[in-house]
Amino acid sequence: KEETGLNGTFEKILCIRQAHMGSSKSDMFFVCLVRLHESYLHDVLNNGKEIELRPQEEEILMASWMDVEDYAMQKVWQGSPLYK
Repeated sequence: KEETGLNGTFEKILCIRQAHMGSSKSDMFFVCLVRLHESYLHDVLNNGKEIELRPQEEEILMASWMDVEDYAMQKVWQGSPLYK
């Protein structure tokens, strides 16, 4: 179970990024491929229902479903060397 309350199956790590933030700190960022557990296909998606997201309040301010194109076109990603 991950931070939005969904059950998933971990497949693999897609990329890792490390950034140094000053002399004593660094930030590591992992992008992982996690697929929805197959039970969602039978119980929810095949019946035309949307899967409810329940963000873990300690970890996530907001969660929503969005098309990958809409995600990629956000201003925060435009011009970033990480996403070229």
